[in-house]
Amino acid sequence: MIDTISNAYSGIRKEMWVLAIAMLINRSGSMVLLFMECIPYQTKTFYHCQAGFIMGLFGAGSFVGAFVGGKLVDRIGFYPILISSLVLSAICMISLAYVDHFFWIGLLTFLVTSTGDMFRPANAASISTYSEPENYPQSIALNRLASCSFYGGNTTRKEQIKKN
Repeated sequence: MIDTISNAYSGIRKEMWVLAIAMLINRSGSMVLLFMECIPYQTKTFYHCQAGFIMGLFGAGSFVGAFVGGKLVDRIGFYPILISSLVLSAICMISLAYVDHFFWIGLLTFLVTSTGDMFRPANAASISTYSEPENYPQSIALNRLASCSFYGGNTTRKEQIKKN
């Protein structure tokens, strides 16, 4: 599989591979948050409606992060946003493991997704900077592959769990 991918994306600059790996790392952390709906009411005695509210904060954080990330990329450039997004979302995600109060879980879920999704517009701007015009479609495809890799496996795993 790795040979197939490397042949399909041959000719792409090294910077594009680094951006794709960074996107893979960024999205792998977001994939973990999809299980947030299960954890609060199973282990911390929250109600289903509270877990649903936390998932709503997940979506709102994603919306806010993408919007703010796009505005910040226009003002200060993509590189500081790429770095700060990865660092801040990692700090928020680690902090999320140590809280058990509903307010803090909700706030940190919002912050994890908002800081994590600031990465996406910055990554898109960096693709247009580092990609050669003849390899631009391949660069976008590689980035989308990195962005969606963990979510496909997550769906498959959920279907296997439902069958058992």
